Amino acid sequence: MNIAMISIHSSPVGELGTRDTGGMSVYIRELSRELGSRGHRVDIFTRSNSRGDERTMELTGNVRLVYLHNTGNGDIPKENLYPHLPAYFTAMDEFAASQGRFYNLIHSHYWLSGELGSRARQRWNLPHVFMYHTIGIAKNEACAEEKETPLRIAAEKRLGQSCQRLLTAAEGDR
Repeated sequence: MNIAMISIHSSPVGELGTRDTGGMSVYIRELSRELGSRGHRVDIFTRSNSRGDERTMELTGNVRLVYLHNTGNGDIPKENLYPHLPAYFTAMDEFAASQGRFYNLIHSHYWLSGELGSRARQRWNLPHVFMYHTIGIAKNEACAEEKETPLRIAAEKRLGQSCQRLLTAAEGDR
Protein backbone atom coordinates (compact mmCIF):
# COMPACT_ATOMS: atom_id res chain seq x y z
CA MET A 1 0.00 0.00 0.00
CA ASN A 2 0.88 3.66 -0.37
CA ILE A 3 0.16 5.45 2.91
CA ALA A 4 -0.12 9.20 3.47
CA MET A 5 0.97 9.65 7.10
CA ILE A 6 0.22 13.14 8.45
CA SER A 7 2.02 14.85 11.33
CA ILE A 8 1.63 18.55 10.61
CA HIS A 9 2.65 20.15 13.91
CA SER A 10 5.47 17.81 14.92
CA SER A 11 8.21 16.39 12.75
CA PRO A 12 9.21 12.76 13.31
CA VAL A 13 12.83 13.87 12.93
CA GLY A 14 12.58 16.93 15.17
CA GLU A 15 14.84 17.31 18.17
CA LEU A 16 13.27 15.35 20.99
CA GLY A 17 12.38 17.32 24.08
CA THR A 18 11.80 20.58 22.24
CA ARG A 19 8.35 22.17 22.03
CA ASP A 20 5.84 19.80 20.41
CA THR A 21 8.44 17.11 19.67
CA GLY A 22 8.29 14.04 21.85
CA GLY A 23 6.66 10.65 22.09
CA MET A 24 4.22 11.16 19.24
CA SER A 25 7.09 11.97 16.87
CA VAL A 26 8.90 8.79 17.89
CA TYR A 27 5.68 6.78 17.53
CA ILE A 28 5.07 8.07 13.97
CA ARG A 29 8.68 7.54 12.90
CA GLU A 30 8.80 3.98 14.24
CA LEU A 31 5.34 3.03 12.96
CA SER A 32 6.30 4.30 9.51
CA ARG A 33 9.61 2.43 9.65
CA GLU A 34 7.81 -0.78 10.54
CA LEU A 35 5.23 -0.31 7.78
CA GLY A 36 8.06 0.36 5.32
CA SER A 37 9.88 -2.80 6.39
CA ARG A 38 6.72 -4.75 5.54
CA GLY A 39 6.74 -3.42 1.98
CA HIS A 40 4.36 -0.47 2.29
CA ARG A 41 5.43 2.93 0.95
CA VAL A 42 4.90 5.71 3.44
CA ASP A 43 5.06 9.45 2.85
CA ILE A 44 5.07 11.32 6.17
CA PHE A 45 3.76 14.84 5.60
CA THR A 46 4.96 17.51 8.03
CA ARG A 47 5.39 21.25 7.88
CA SER A 48 8.70 22.78 6.98
CA ASN A 49 10.41 24.59 9.83
CA SER A 50 12.68 26.59 7.56
CA ARG A 51 13.09 27.63 3.94
CA GLY A 52 16.19 25.45 3.81
CA ASP A 53 14.35 22.15 4.21
CA GLU A 54 14.60 19.95 1.16
CA ARG A 55 11.25 18.87 -0.24
CA THR A 56 11.76 15.23 0.77
CA MET A 57 14.06 13.24 3.01
CA GLU A 58 14.50 9.47 2.84
CA LEU A 59 14.19 8.03 6.34
CA THR A 60 14.39 4.30 5.66
CA GLY A 61 13.48 1.92 2.90
CA ASN A 62 10.02 2.84 1.58
CA VAL A 63 9.65 5.77 4.02
CA ARG A 64 10.23 9.41 3.22
CA LEU A 65 9.51 12.64 5.01
CA VAL A 66 7.74 15.25 2.87
CA TYR A 67 8.08 18.85 3.96
CA LEU A 68 5.10 21.05 3.17
CA HIS A 69 6.16 24.61 2.48
CA ASN A 70 3.76 27.57 2.86
CA THR A 71 3.22 30.71 4.91
CA GLY A 72 2.66 28.62 8.06
CA ASN A 73 6.28 27.52 8.25
CA GLY A 74 8.86 28.43 10.80
CA ASP A 75 8.60 28.55 14.54
CA ILE A 76 4.81 28.83 14.86
CA PRO A 77 3.10 27.38 17.93
CA LYS A 78 0.72 24.56 17.09
CA GLU A 79 -2.17 26.67 18.43
CA ASN A 80 -1.70 29.03 15.47
CA LEU A 81 -1.57 26.40 12.71
CA TYR A 82 -5.31 25.85 12.19
CA PRO A 83 -5.82 28.75 9.70
CA HIS A 84 -2.95 27.37 7.59
CA LEU A 85 -4.47 23.89 7.12
CA PRO A 86 -6.07 24.67 3.72
CA ALA A 87 -2.67 25.79 2.38
CA TYR A 88 -1.01 22.68 3.81
CA PHE A 89 -3.58 20.51 2.08
CA THR A 90 -2.99 22.30 -1.22
CA ALA A 91 0.76 21.66 -0.85
CA MET A 92 0.11 18.01 0.03
CA ASP A 93 -2.25 17.52 -2.91
CA GLU A 94 0.15 19.22 -5.34
CA PHE A 95 3.04 17.07 -4.09
CA ALA A 96 1.09 13.83 -4.60
CA ALA A 97 0.08 14.93 -8.12
CA SER A 98 3.64 15.98 -9.03
CA GLN A 99 4.96 12.58 -7.91
CA GLY A 100 2.18 10.60 -9.57
CA ARG A 101 1.63 9.08 -6.12
CA PHE A 102 -1.77 7.65 -5.37
CA TYR A 103 -2.45 6.64 -1.81
CA ASN A 104 -4.52 3.76 -0.49
CA LEU A 105 -4.86 5.08 3.06
CA ILE A 106 -4.56 8.28 5.08
CA HIS A 107 -3.21 7.96 8.62
CA SER A 108 -3.19 11.13 10.74
CA HIS A 109 -1.98 11.96 14.23
CA TYR A 110 -3.32 14.61 16.64
CA TRP A 111 -6.34 16.77 15.87
CA LEU A 112 -4.62 19.28 13.55
CA SER A 113 -3.32 16.48 11.34
CA GLY A 114 -6.71 14.82 11.61
CA GLU A 115 -8.35 17.92 10.18
CA LEU A 116 -5.84 17.83 7.31
CA GLY A 117 -6.52 14.11 6.87
CA SER A 118 -10.25 14.82 6.64
CA ARG A 119 -9.61 17.20 3.75
CA ALA A 120 -7.53 14.53 2.04
CA ARG A 121 -10.21 11.89 2.66
CA GLN A 122 -12.83 14.08 1.01
CA ARG A 123 -10.65 15.05 -1.95
CA TRP A 124 -9.02 11.66 -2.56
CA ASN A 125 -11.99 9.50 -1.48
CA LEU A 126 -9.85 7.26 0.73
CA PRO A 127 -10.21 5.67 4.15
CA HIS A 128 -8.87 7.77 7.01
CA VAL A 129 -7.31 6.27 10.15
CA PHE A 130 -6.88 8.71 13.02
CA MET A 131 -5.05 8.62 16.35
CA TYR A 132 -5.75 11.34 18.93
CA HIS A 133 -2.54 10.88 20.97
CA THR A 134 -4.13 13.19 23.54
CA ILE A 135 -7.81 14.02 23.87
CA GLY A 136 -8.79 17.61 24.58
CA ILE A 137 -11.71 16.82 26.89
CA ALA A 138 -9.59 14.45 28.98
CA LYS A 139 -6.80 17.03 29.12
CA ASN A 140 -9.26 19.69 30.30
CA GLU A 141 -10.48 17.40 33.08
CA ALA A 142 -6.94 16.53 34.20
CA CYS A 143 -5.27 19.95 33.92
CA ALA A 144 -7.13 22.87 35.43
CA GLU A 145 -4.47 25.39 34.38
CA GLU A 146 -4.24 24.32 30.69
CA LYS A 147 -7.57 24.42 28.89
CA GLU A 148 -7.94 23.17 25.33
CA THR A 149 -9.95 25.33 22.94
CA PRO A 150 -13.55 24.69 21.89
CA LEU A 151 -12.20 24.50 18.31
CA ARG A 152 -10.08 21.48 19.23
CA ILE A 153 -12.89 19.80 21.19
CA ALA A 154 -15.30 20.20 18.24
CA ALA A 155 -12.69 18.99 15.74
CA GLU A 156 -11.96 15.88 17.80
CA LYS A 157 -15.66 15.09 18.00
CA ARG A 158 -16.01 15.45 14.20
CA LEU A 159 -12.97 13.23 13.67
CA GLY A 160 -14.39 10.58 15.98
CA GLN A 161 -17.55 10.52 13.91
CA SER A 162 -16.05 10.74 10.42
CA CYS A 163 -12.91 8.59 10.35
CA GLN A 164 -13.08 5.00 9.20
CA ARG A 165 -10.87 3.84 12.09
CA LEU A 166 -9.73 5.37 15.37
CA LEU A 167 -6.62 4.16 17.17
CA THR A 168 -6.00 4.62 20.86
CA ALA A 169 -2.93 3.99 22.93
CA ALA A 170 -4.79 3.35 26.18
CA GLU A 171 -8.02 1.78 27.29
CA GLY A 172 -9.12 5.06 28.91
CA ASP A 173 -8.83 6.86 25.56
CA ARG A 174 -11.08 4.29 23.94
